Amino acid sequence: MHDALIYVSLATLALVVVDACVLGAVVAGRLSERRHAARTRTPAPVPAPDHDAPIETVLYVVPIEHDPQALLAALTRAGYPTAVDPIDERTVLVGCPAGVAHRDRLRVVLWREVRRTRTPGAELGPVRFADEG
Repeated sequence: MHDALIYVSLATLALVVVDACVLGAVVAGRLSERRHAARTRTPAPVPAPDHDAPIETVLYVVPIEHDPQALLAALTRAGYPTAVDPIDERTVLVGCPAGVAHRDRLRVVLWREVRRTRTPGAELGPVRFADEG
C-alpha cells in the first residue's frame, strides 16, 4: 500500500511538472509572436500636433525591466509625439518630426531614460528600434 501511494504521488508530481513546462512554452510562444508582429509591421504615421500632415514614426519595444509610461513621459518632455501600440502595450510608437533619419537624438533620449530607471545591476544594452532587428 505504501509503495502505491509513492507511485501515485510521483505520477502526480510528474504531471504538475509537465503542465508547468507546457504552460511556460505557451506563454513564451505568445510573447515571441507579439514581439515578432511588432517588429514586422509598418507603423502608422502619427498626425503632427501643429498641422494635418502625418509625420514618420518608429516602433520601440520597451524592455521588460522598464516602465513604458516613464519612457512615454521622457519622450513627451523631449518633444516627441508618442502613443502606446494598441496591439502590444510594451511597444511605443514614437513620432519623428525631423524624419526617421534623425534617430540618433531619439536614441539618446531613450538611452538616458532607460539608464535612469533601470534596475540596479541590470545590464544596459543599446537602444534598438523594431525595424532594426
